[in-house]
Amino acid sequence: MDIDWHGRFIAVHRNRVYGVATSTKSHQRCRIDMSGQLFAALLEWRRQQRARWLKKGKDVPHTFASLLLQQGESVVYVTEQFGHGSIRVTVDTYGHLIRGANRAAVDRLDDASARKKAEI
Repeated sequence: MDIDWHGRFIAVHRNRVYGVATSTKSHQRCRIDMSGQLFAALLEWRRQQRARWLKKGKDVPHTFASLLLQQGESVVYVTEQFGHGSIRVTVDTYGHLIRGANRAAVDRLDDASARKKAEI
């Protein structure tokens, strides 16, 4: 199960039966939308977990990279910060956090076409 924080849905691609990870019954991924209340509760839980891990001094680099990418910082910048040998290492590790950026790119196209119409 993966949570898409930008799209506000849960992606289910495996099942657990008697403690053993298996494929889903249909052998396909499911996308489950979250209600606003569930989303808010999970965000708060995630915030508490991060605070707890940071207090213990664990997983700090991963948290740093995750927060940067979720805030829309450049993958190139994160790659440079971590000294990864290539951008591919960063994308392979943290790429799932960048999904919402695609939607923002499409929204910018709307803005660009509206500006062009206004200029004409």
